[in-house]
Amino acid sequence: MALSKISERTGVSTTQLSRWFDEEEVSPDTGVAYVYLFHCEQLGRTKIGRARDVYSRLFNAKTLSPLPITLIGRIQTEDDKKLEQQLQERYQDRHIRREWFDLSTSEAEEIVQENGGVLEEEVRETGSYTKRLQAEVSFRESSEQNAT
Repeated sequence: MALSKISERTGVSTTQLSRWFDEEEVSPDTGVAYVYLFHCEQLGRTKIGRARDVYSRLFNAKTLSPLPITLIGRIQTEDDKKLEQQLQERYQDRHIRREWFDLSTSEAEEIVQENGGVLEEEVRETGSYTKRLQAEVSFRESSEQNAT
């Protein structure tokens, strides 16, 4: 989702949002794309997907799921469709349904690292994770206020 749309929905200025987010990760217009790996520990399942805005996709997945979902990592790529397809084909024998695979957390971390990606733990250490959570909280608060 572009910063301008988030700004419209939340009332937070685009300047402030750009400080919280890396612009290239938020805007679908930049050409930056990622293959991500989400994991549901309770089911022992990993989702291999692609998105321009991984955190927005994670937020949506968490909203739709009755079970906790975490981001294992993301791989920046110029051809997200191709990499996603390659990884899904590589683990076809462990395919469960749609983009979900029978892969452990450690296996998912290995996939991210083998493909030059960034583990979520590393993102948290940079401090950008905290900024994203702040933006998510502001967005939720604004959404709740608009709903009433």
